[in-house]
Parts: sequence; structure tokens; C-alpha cells
Amino acid sequence: MNRIVEKENRQMKEVLHRNISYDLLRIQAAILVVLLHVSAISWNMISPYKPQWMIINLYNSMTRGAVPIFFMLSGAFLLKKDIDIKDLYIKKIIPLSLVWLIWSFLYTLDTIGLNKIFTLNYIEILTSIVNSYYHLWFIPTLIGLYVLQPILRGIVVYRDGKFLKYLLYVFLIFGVFRTTILVFTQNLLLINLTNLIPMELMGYSCYMMIGYYFANINVNEYNPKIMLLIFFVSSFLCALVGQIQSLHTGIACETLHSCFSITSFFEAISLFLFFKNVDWNVSIKSKSVIYTLSGLTFGVYLIHPFIINHINVILNINLLVNTILAIPLYTIIIVIVSFLVTFIMNKIPLIKNIWKF
Repeated sequence: MNRIVEKENRQMKEVLHRNISYDLLRIQAAILVVLLHVSAISWNMISPYKPQWMIINLYNSMTRGAVPIFFMLSGAFLLKKDIDIKDLYIKKIIPLSLVWLIWSFLYTLDTIGLNKIFTLNYIEILTSIVNSYYHLWFIPTLIGLYVLQPILRGIVVYRDGKFLKYLLYVFLIFGVFRTTILVFTQNLLLINLTNLIPMELMGYSCYMMIGYYFANINVNEYNPKIMLLIFFVSSFLCALVGQIQSLHTGIACETLHSCFSITSFFEAISLFLFFKNVDWNVSIKSKSVIYTLSGLTFGVYLIHPFIINHINVILNINLLVNTILAIPLYTIIIVIVSFLVTFIMNKIPLIKNIWKF
């Protein structure tokens, strides 16, 4: 009993002194990921000439900063302290690898079916697990960045982060601009010149270090309204360019959907700085709820495709009818159910370890 009380008191102290800006950002990014996958359901079902597809394209374009935001948040906290390499593997890398393995198997089981899976040989099953479900690519990528944590930590603390601003510009010019140029040009000479830029200057590790920079080094204040404006303008430009390209080709195009496109970059940065610079004057009770929901976002990420698939089968929802309302409403349903399922599962001792990280 005393241990439970001590744990609750410790959590309450943590909530009181916690900056909820990043908790709210994490929740928002999780919602955007769900919106991304909900809006993608009907992506290839109709012609890009139809108004419904234009709405789908706009919603989908608003989500393109979500994954970079998760990497920025990881960097903001993971790179703040020195972590013993042994502890890094025992507490982070190995458990996360097991989470990936378990969930890859669960999705394989759900996709193939319990009856059919016994008809496959172990190579086919292992291949399916390794190929994993479409959203689980994030975990091996994150594991790779965890492996690099001691090196990235060394970079961000060198001369008190003096060169992180330089990294921001290098990544923007040689990483983000490079990706964006290659989307638009068909000039062979320009393509060859652009491809000479080394890939090392473009990677998720840059988003991690930029997240650390804006969370821990950069003390400038940014007007939240301007940041929100940049987010919506970037989202609109992403949608507009995709719409123009799709109308030109007659097929749905993901022109600027890369995490390293110029619009995705500014969506992520602007939303990160928006949440950081807003003065979230909320009650202690609200802080506690936000803290709890933030801790459930990884579970929401893991389970939401399963929820989408099965609710869609049960309810047979048509997102092409009143699309402008159907997509956000369906997203809200998926988000609520995913949070509830994760919350319940986190209460089960033997199961909660595959939901929390």
C-alpha cells in the first residue's frame, strides 16, 4: 500500500513540474498519424478530379509533419543526458526490438489469419514478420537512432551545441531542398548534380538533433500565431502541388509527402515551435490527464491500424459520402477507441509491456 502511495506522490510531483507543451505535441502528432492513415483509406479509390479526392488530399497533406515531430521529440529528451551504452541496450534497444517483434507477429497473425498461418512454413512466416505491417517501419528506424545515441549526444553537447544551428541550415539546404528539387526536376544534369550531395546530410538523425536544439538550446520566442500560419500554409502548399501533379497525370500523386520535403519540414518545425511557445495555463487535473494521454500515444501508434481495419469491416463506413466531415469524425472515433484500448491494456501486468515505451 505504501509503495502505491509513494508511486502516486512521485507521479504527481512529476506532473506538477512537467512542461506539458511536449505532451500536448505528442498527443497532437499521434492524432495526425491516425488522420494520415484514415485519409489514406480512399486515396486510390477515386479519381483526383473529384472534389472528394481534393478533400482527402488536403487532410492527408496536413499530417506530413507528424513523423518528423516524433523524431524531434525523441531527440529533445533522449539526447539530453549521457546514457551508459549497456543501459541503452538493456533499457531501450532490446525492449523496443521485442516490441517490434511481438507487434510484427500480431499483425502477421491478423493479416494471414490464425487458421491459414499453420499452413505456411516458418520461412514464409518469418518473412512476413520481417516485412512487418506498414506503420511499424518507425520502430526499426528509432532503434537505429538509439544505437547512435552516444554519438549524437556527443555532437549536440560539443561546445554547448554551438554547431546545431549550422546543422539546421545544412539539413535544410542539402537535405530538404535536395529532396524537394528531385521531386520537380527532370533535367538529367541537375539530377546528377543533386545526387552528388551525400545522403549523410539527410536523415532522421537530423530531425532528432534539431528537436534537441529547439527544445534545449534555442531560447528565442516564436509567435504561436505565426507558427500556426506557417503550418497551414505548408499544408496547403503540399496539397496544392500534389493536386496539380495529380490532375496533370490523372493518378493520385504523393508529390511532397516525403518526411524530407520542404513542406513536411516546415509543418514539423512550425508545429513543434507552436506548442513550445504557447502558454498552456491549465489546471493540475488537466495536466494529469494530458500526462496520462501522452503516455498512451505509443500504444495508439501500435494499435490504430488494427482498429481502423476492424471498425471499417464492422461499420462499413463510406468516407466518400460527406468527406469533409466523415474523415475527421472517423479519425476521432479511431483515436478514442485506440486510447481506450491502450489504457485498458496498460492495466494488465503481463500485457502492458508490449504497449508502453
